[in-house]
Amino acid sequence: MSFVYVGLDSVVETSRIVAIAGYSQVPIQKLVRETEPSKVVDLVGKSTSGKRKVKSVIITDDNRLLLCSRASEIIANSIIC
Repeated sequence: MSFVYVGLDSVVETSRIVAIAGYSQVPIQKLVRETEPSKVVDLVGKSTSGKRKVKSVIITDDNRLLLCSRASEIIANSIIC
């Protein structure tokens, strides 16, 4: 079992990750807006009072969206290495 750091003292089990996408992409922003609120986990806003921006979205195998403060490229490289 391996984990990847996604920012702000949060980690995600790598086997649960289905996709990682940058939040700046319009289709991803639309997906987040249209997803049921109970399926969206904000790992950025709750711990920083909105002072940091969402940079990436991780989609998990149980259809949850994890909003992260680290860039998608950094998270992906952490998994590969």
